[in-house]
Amino acid sequence: MLFSLKKLIELLGFNTFSLLLRFVLDRHPIIIIGKNRESLDDLANAIISLAPHRTQLVYYNDFVELEEYSNIIQEELDNFTIPRIIVCSHTEASQFALENNFKLSGWIIALKINDTYTKDQIISKVKQEEQYFLTIFLDDEEQIKIEKYGNNIKSLDLSFEKKLLKRAVEKSKISLEKMKRVLEKKVKIPSSSEIMKTVINFDVEEDKIQTNIFNEEIQAFAHAGVRALAILSRIDLLHELGIDIKISDKTFLRTIDFEIVNFERIIEFLNSEYRVDFSRYLQDGWKSRVGDYVDSLWG
Repeated sequence: MLFSLKKLIELLGFNTFSLLLRFVLDRHPIIIIGKNRESLDDLANAIISLAPHRTQLVYYNDFVELEEYSNIIQEELDNFTIPRIIVCSHTEASQFALENNFKLSGWIIALKINDTYTKDQIISKVKQEEQYFLTIFLDDEEQIKIEKYGNNIKSLDLSFEKKLLKRAVEKSKISLEKMKRVLEKKVKIPSSSEIMKTVINFDVEEDKIQTNIFNEEIQAFAHAGVRALAILSRIDLLHELGIDIKISDKTFLRTIDFEIVNFERIIEFLNSEYRVDFSRYLQDGWKSRVGDYVDSLWG
């Protein structure tokens, strides 16, 4: 079964898809469990595609040994200018990944269960290595059940992910409606005719249009993250030199040109994406309004 973006949203619903997106953006492991090998691998491929801003690696194809993976991670830590990675592990290789104790941050892992390799065994093994992770159980009827693991994981704020998804879906609808209106105006055939209904039917193209617009929204957020990293790293340096620079949330978000996200979510994203911690700037002092100086730096 192929899982397009549209299909995933339909299967999961708006809220659960937003939760899945949050785990993808936060680079927490996502463990896909079921009995149908092909469907499990298809779902893993669909989920990894939700992170178009990252370099996609496939375990047992792009790397095999733990040392190879450690070198990839070290390069990521040493160089903020390269895209972060996301790893997909298909059913034929995933058991090896668990047995070799890879650090699974940013991994999408598909695991086929049977009588001797059970869901409970998999979850117990992952719990030994990972603080937070998401399990996706795909049953024989291709229905999906999601469960999250980790302390305080119930309090996750999904408001940004919901806004991003809503905006992508709405933009897709608007784009399709514009295409239909153009044809209806140009083609002098009654809109009720079968020919016209066929001409303005974009069901085949809808998946691709929605995916493209969703990818653009994710990329825009990632680029905003890069701008946020540039600002915060310099302010952090100034603090180390004893120069106290303050900026309000509103000015900061306007400066990075991405105002549908709050400041705390950007901080969390930078921590997950680049392993840098700017959480101290969430304190009250950070929210003082001295934004003109930063505005001037960005023209």
